[in-house]
Amino acid sequence: MITRIKCIVGISTILLLSIPVMSQSNNRNDHLYFNHLSTTHGLSNIHVTDIIQDDMVFLWFGTENGLNRYDGNPFKTYTHNSQIEHSLSGSSINCFLIDSKSDLWIGTSQGLSVYIKEKDHFRNFGSTSPLSQNNVRCLYEDKNGIMWIGTRLGLIRFDTSVNEIQVYNKDNSNLSHNIVRAIYEDKDGKLWLGTFNGLSRFDPRTGTCANFNLNPELSGDPKNNLITSIIKADTDSTLYIGMATGLCHFNISNYNDTVYRKANTPGIINNVRKSITRIDDKTVWFGTDGGLLIKEENSFRSVLYNPFEENTLPNNVVWKIYKDNADVRWIGTNNGIGKY
Repeated sequence: MITRIKCIVGISTILLLSIPVMSQSNNRNDHLYFNHLSTTHGLSNIHVTDIIQDDMVFLWFGTENGLNRYDGNPFKTYTHNSQIEHSLSGSSINCFLIDSKSDLWIGTSQGLSVYIKEKDHFRNFGSTSPLSQNNVRCLYEDKNGIMWIGTRLGLIRFDTSVNEIQVYNKDNSNLSHNIVRAIYEDKDGKLWLGTFNGLSRFDPRTGTCANFNLNPELSGDPKNNLITSIIKADTDSTLYIGMATGLCHFNISNYNDTVYRKANTPGIINNVRKSITRIDDKTVWFGTDGGLLIKEENSFRSVLYNPFEENTLPNNVVWKIYKDNADVRWIGTNNGIGKY
């Protein structure tokens, strides 16, 4: 009898010990544990669209309803108020830029604002400016200090030193689509633009575009040609391009490209790319509609929201990934912020 009891206990112990090991091998969230920030902590809205850190080490979180400043203490929230002259241009935040003068620029659904830190308010642009009441989708400062602004009405060149604005669109520059969602400057000073209908290479000297269709099999549906993000890839001649239909590795010298999708790449479970952030020389994180996608050297893995885990990714819709000065990663999702 004693021998039998010992045998049963031994078998039960082996089975219990094996369960965590089996779970961990199939758990896409192992080694990634997130702390959460949401409306219960003072965040103005759970839909977090962009994140940036300024020279005062404040973190700024853009949401669908309000701009949030954070330093570890309670959030300070800024919104648009038509009765206040120096309030935000709009409460729905799309994008941020910290320029070479350390100024914070905020792109909203109703225009562009710059934060005046000395007065803790914002400067906006008058009703006659192309930036007024324009949906600003992305912001970029080139090596010459010129600001480039992607909007729903085209690409805007903004020389802030002389307050000069010029607009480029389908009609005057051959831009592939007037909605511009991503901007990247290459080593030759040309701008690569992600639009609602493909990729455009813009030459600032001539003011004209050459266009590239990275989804020729989907060319009949412009919605499937949406490009949301562009960063440098392995070399000065290669780009990672986030699309609504996958991830493209694009060579700007010979125009060769490789598209990674869930159908052809192990580890990828969702094709929609919302943002791209380089973590180090070998690691890139991607925000998708199906969790956090991580590329480490030549392999991919996906990190998903798990409702049964306390320190899980907050939500599977990941809009923004930001690495701060202390190497902390902040994840903006459809259900608040994840801190890793």
